[in-house]
Amino acid sequence: FCASRNTDRIHLYTKDGNQMNCNFIPLDIKLDLWEDLPATFQLKQNRSLILRFVREWSSLTAMKQKIIRKSGQLFCSPLLALEEITKQQTKQNSTKRYITKEDVAVASLDKVKKDGGRVRLITKESGP
Repeated sequence: FCASRNTDRIHLYTKDGNQMNCNFIPLDIKLDLWEDLPATFQLKQNRSLILRFVREWSSLTAMKQKIIRKSGQLFCSPLLALEEITKQQTKQNSTKRYITKEDVAVASLDKVKKDGGRVRLITKESGP
């Protein structure tokens, strides 16, 4: 299977990755509109694969479906495809949760020096 990037259509491919020139909209399958689909969809084995696909596809949120669509990948299972895509995305591990005031001050001074500006330091008076 391959989800179209621009439409709701799902394109079919052979195990070798060759396009079968067939596609469908999962909603058609959910609504049991098999009559308008190609004859290859009527074969029992193909029909069960498509039903399984539609079940898995429907279980995904719209955002997860969009992630799969944008990838343009060929896949057998939408759930496995999503898992693979999320593994490929690099996650930046950060040990710092928050930026400190000192970090902001250093970054500000660096920016000022780079742009040729000036810094004026203002401090609170301690005491009455």
